[in-house]
Amino acid sequence: MQMQTPFVLVFLAALAMGDGSQTLTTSHRKINWGYGCGGNCAVNYSGQSETTLREKSPGVLIEDRGSLIQRTNDPGGSMSNTTNWKYTFRGAATGGEDKREYDLQTKKSKCARTMETMNSDKATTKKEIACAVPPKNWKLLCERKNVQVKGEPRPAWVCSPAEHLDNFGTEFPWVFGVEGSITTVVSGEPRATTTYEATPPSGQHD
Repeated sequence: MQMQTPFVLVFLAALAMGDGSQTLTTSHRKINWGYGCGGNCAVNYSGQSETTLREKSPGVLIEDRGSLIQRTNDPGGSMSNTTNWKYTFRGAATGGEDKREYDLQTKKSKCARTMETMNSDKATTKKEIACAVPPKNWKLLCERKNVQVKGEPRPAWVCSPAEHLDNFGTEFPWVFGVEGSITTVVSGEPRATTTYEATPPSGQHD
């Protein structure tokens, strides 16, 4: 494809994969935030995810995987919602050095969500509940912007759907670093604050 040469130049050198694809960039996300909900009640969200953008003929391949746990504790007991997902999208890219559009199809959709409750008598119940799923066809818009990493601007592709979608998988925007991977960190109390960190080399993540 004619777009592949400038596309590769925009990102770091690609990493060849065993299936013939090349990793162009990876977005990481870490979540740990919460708030009080009155009395002895507290809500906490924790999790992590990884979204990888690859070049794979004749277009691009995006894989999103991760887990998220929502915990609620109050005098009457506790409840947790645990979600694990893995999605694969294929499609084509158009655009230039500042903006890109990905016309995507959802190829694989795997998600499991479990709600577990425990009352004050320690009785526990579990049940599976439905996950939000991505649409079969959708568009991802990316703009090249600077994000602050430890007070220094770092170039990144900041990506969100072209139109509103129900949340599925990793929350948007997806932030792909141009000069090395970037981790989006969502933390704080009682409100979530978003900051950015340089992602350690593979194998050195927390």
